[in-house]
Amino acid sequence: MTIRKGDQWGEPCTAPTGLLEFATERELGRHLRDIGTIREAMLNSGTLIQALGVTTRAPNREQIKVTIDVIKIGFTDQYGVNRDDFAVGSVFLGRRSWLGDLYIVSNSGYLGARELLPKAHPNDGVMDVLAVKSSMPYTQRLQAWRRIPTSSHLPHPDISTKQTVRFSWPMVGDESRSKGARLVIDGESLGLVKSVRMQVIPDAITLYI
Repeated sequence: MTIRKGDQWGEPCTAPTGLLEFATERELGRHLRDIGTIREAMLNSGTLIQALGVTTRAPNREQIKVTIDVIKIGFTDQYGVNRDDFAVGSVFLGRRSWLGDLYIVSNSGYLGARELLPKAHPNDGVMDVLAVKSSMPYTQRLQAWRRIPTSSHLPHPDISTKQTVRFSWPMVGDESRSKGARLVIDGESLGLVKSVRMQVIPDAITLYI
């Protein structure tokens, strides 16, 4: 069951033996893509751990048990081949230079070490989307990036956020639709893509972190 506002998330416990263990969120996402769904697993690093505020990974530390959503992704690569994948933490869609239209889709609220979407929750049944318009000057993008730790990058007329269960790109009027965009899933670049479709899978997996 997806979490409701005000509910406690995370249960201190000792992880059962024999669980599949993943070093990173991307490693877990690749497993979901290549092998299929699993009910429980152990995760050792990533934005979900940041969202919980866990600061130590000592071997004898009691684990935290959480149920999370994941983001199912379908995309068409630059060669016209349709592919599927999964994101556990976040997705970046845009240019390597961070110019032009860009989108950050997050399950945890983080992109790498930075919390971009403080209202996001990994088990609320939606994904949070931050969109930056191509009209935003590069200097203002740098200023917004520096303000992220204090959340003062929002509001801005060229930055918008929303929560949704589905997300598709390209959008009407998006300047990058004819050129393609770079797709990055949990830190791994999958190269240029022509189109992307995302959908939240609620309560997808229980993690011990």
